[in-house]
Amino acid sequence: MTFAAGGLDFAERRAIADRATLRDVVRAATAADHAALDHGLAALHLAVREDLVVFLGIHLAARAGIEQWLAENCPQGWAPPPQTGLIAQDLIALGGLPAAFPAPRFVPDAKADWLGPAYVVAGSHLGNRLLLAQAGHALSWEARRFLTGSAMQEYWRRLRTRLSETPGPDGGAGAIAGARATFAHFARCVDHFAIASSAPA
Repeated sequence: MTFAAGGLDFAERRAIADRATLRDVVRAATAADHAALDHGLAALHLAVREDLVVFLGIHLAARAGIEQWLAENCPQGWAPPPQTGLIAQDLIALGGLPAAFPAPRFVPDAKADWLGPAYVVAGSHLGNRLLLAQAGHALSWEARRFLTGSAMQEYWRRLRTRLSETPGPDGGAGAIAGARATFAHFARCVDHFAIASSAPA
């Protein structure tokens, strides 16, 4: 989907007209972005230690910039709990952090609302049980801080109260812009790690 000159494209306007809550609006408008990111990660097999390290490295690189932006732009008390420290500890338990840690800045459009990035990073934890099952024995007990942590799940339950509200005057455009920017930021980190893994040693 692409932004139309006047704001949202036809499909997004249709979603806003048909759906009652901000969560429904953002989820409908970013379905293609979410699917594209999932497709980019599909080649990783978390039961393979090397792929697991890549998976965690992608999350560490992507979330560093997002967490900083959210800390600076969320209302008081609404920033999601940081996850980068947990991920770094898990990577160390699996053999150490990358020698050169690529942490690109997260710079969404000025109209992006904090609820979009918060929705993406918090919502991503809903699938952690499935990821744990996929990782299996490749993920040692001392490297499960990120996937087994409960702070983000607790935050998600609180965030849902905001996402269950009716979209504001912009029809959810700010949250959609923020969520799309977050998916795109993750996708760039996926591409970076794919390039790095294919480079000659």
